[in-house]
Amino acid sequence: MIFRSAWFMVIFVVVVMIVAILLLGFLIFTVLQQFVARHKNVDDESGPHGP
Repeated sequence: MIFRSAWFMVIFVVVVMIVAILLLGFLIFTVLQQFVARHKNVDDESGPHGP
């Protein structure tokens, strides 16, 4: 029982860490995508108005 609970805790911690890393990666990806989209929109808007 002790070994089983230890393995369960290890697996649980690993799964939580993987989920947290995936959430952080997805969050950073969405932020970068929004930043790039805004940057492209600004360039497109400033293009025709510029020389």
